[in-house]
Amino acid sequence: MANTYERVLNVIGKKPPLRQDFEIQGLLPWLRKKSKLFSTLKTECLKDIVRNCSVGKFQKDDVIIRQGEIGDCFYIILAGKISIFIINKDKEGTGSSDEQSAYDVIGSLDSEGNLDRSKLGNFVTSLGSGFPFGEVALVSDDAVRTATIIAEEETDLLVVDRALYNRAVRDVLAAEFEEKQFFIKHNDMFSSWIPKYRKQLAMAMYKETFPYESVLVRQGDTVQNIYFIVSGQVEIRADINMHESQYPKLYRLLEDEREKLIKEKRQRRQQPEVENIPPPLRKKDAPVKTLKMCYLGKNESL
Repeated sequence: MANTYERVLNVIGKKPPLRQDFEIQGLLPWLRKKSKLFSTLKTECLKDIVRNCSVGKFQKDDVIIRQGEIGDCFYIILAGKISIFIINKDKEGTGSSDEQSAYDVIGSLDSEGNLDRSKLGNFVTSLGSGFPFGEVALVSDDAVRTATIIAEEETDLLVVDRALYNRAVRDVLAAEFEEKQFFIKHNDMFSSWIPKYRKQLAMAMYKETFPYESVLVRQGDTVQNIYFIVSGQVEIRADINMHESQYPKLYRLLEDEREKLIKEKRQRRQQPEVENIPPPLRKKDAPVKTLKMCYLGKNESL
């Protein structure tokens, strides 16, 4: 895999006239496997991209795209990770001068010489290898960048200019973006959102397919995403033994109430006190108790 990746960088690092057809053809299987976008393109379109694209290399905290500038290309992540940030104005707008002032400080450094992320706006999402970004400006009439993109680590990008985009991938990406906008428009959860925020959500949203019995979320992990089910079904399970560490305050309240109820019940029966009876869930060696809670299907979220 590493050798193939080096060949990819070697080929697209050449000037387009020097890229041989046999070299390009040999990269197509790897690229289709790498990116969902590439997997959907016709062979001639993908070959056109490989023949005429360029490569971009960025280090951690490099600003790849600045919000407010004019966009003339889009990117596909070959390796690395990027994050998306958006500066939001209020619903009435803050005026063009205030808006431009906010854009002007994007990329400024803090007192320690590091990228000042407080100037970037609100964090939207992070994307890794295989994902495209930057296409929103190319499908917009004004071509203005609606977000700032930062490299989170050493990152290699495949760069597609506007002319190549128009003839090779415009229809595919435009249809995908319209599909996301349609989903957002007809989802009750976002019915009160203003158009600006709906567009930003579409930028952060992507479709993913999970095989049967795949784990989407593990109990106890930090929440990274919200999932909207467009087809299929998921099962929600919970390990009740983890609730004590996940919800300590609530768990103590429930345990106190539980012991109170047990004590009252025993007293009504005139039986001995139960202080010495340990609650089952307090045993350190308590077996895993996985509770199947419910199923979720189309048009539901988790």
